[in-house]
Amino acid sequence: MKKYFLILMTSLLIVMGTNNAYAIFIVDTGQPPSSSGGNVIAGQWLASRFVTDRFYMITDINGWVGVIEPGDLDLTIYQGTLFPSAPDYYPIPDTSNILFQKTFNISDPESTNDWYGLSGLDLELEAGDYWVAFEGFRPEPSFIGYAPSGSPNTLLNYAYYGLGNSRYIGFDDQYPPRWGLRIEGQSFGLQAPSIPTSPFAPTSPFAPTSPTAPISPFAPNPPTFPVFYSAQLQGEEIPTVANPEPSTVLLLGSGLIGAAAMLRRRKRA
Repeated sequence: MKKYFLILMTSLLIVMGTNNAYAIFIVDTGQPPSSSGGNVIAGQWLASRFVTDRFYMITDINGWVGVIEPGDLDLTIYQGTLFPSAPDYYPIPDTSNILFQKTFNISDPESTNDWYGLSGLDLELEAGDYWVAFEGFRPEPSFIGYAPSGSPNTLLNYAYYGLGNSRYIGFDDQYPPRWGLRIEGQSFGLQAPSIPTSPFAPTSPFAPTSPTAPISPFAPNPPTFPVFYSAQLQGEEIPTVANPEPSTVLLLGSGLIGAAAMLRRRKRA
């Protein structure tokens, strides 16, 4: 009888352990330098791509954002990628497949840089291909700001959706903008990692050196960073996708001129 009781208790402990949830950074690019250039967030939208190899419960999503005028933004998650390996186009989000979208407010004053987004989420994310986008209101944006560039770790791909565009346009991955993005959540399994682990590990032994050319005219001498690789929690390395195509983007300098003009018109009204 005692033998059967021990077998039953052991089985119960295994089942309970399998359902344990562990808080981790699912994506953590690190924080861009405060002196870097960046890309405007207002009428222009910015999206970053990441891939997961397992189920996660997402609790927090934040981007590193600079404030010009406080207001509201939409945080959108798209599932799937268009042109993932086409020779003439960069990868962009499949905007026909919106997995999640919610408006949030940034109320901090002008000239503030910080992590902004949503917390307290309960969003289930299966293994798959995703984009996180910060999207301003159109045609009259509520929030005006920018995403500083140059995070230590690079995501798979980046894209922007300008006011004059009919869809997202991918960045040349030779010069990725490296916006700051953090996604926190829970992983489920029998054992937790020994330290909080991101599937985007910046220390891949297989990572080649990224290009040393400037990522924008406002950051002429950026340091070189390792190319970003996704890694399973057990440590297996999965290389990123890289498929470039020339594109242009509204960068911080020209974009801020338009943003400032918009702000002056709004204050006169």
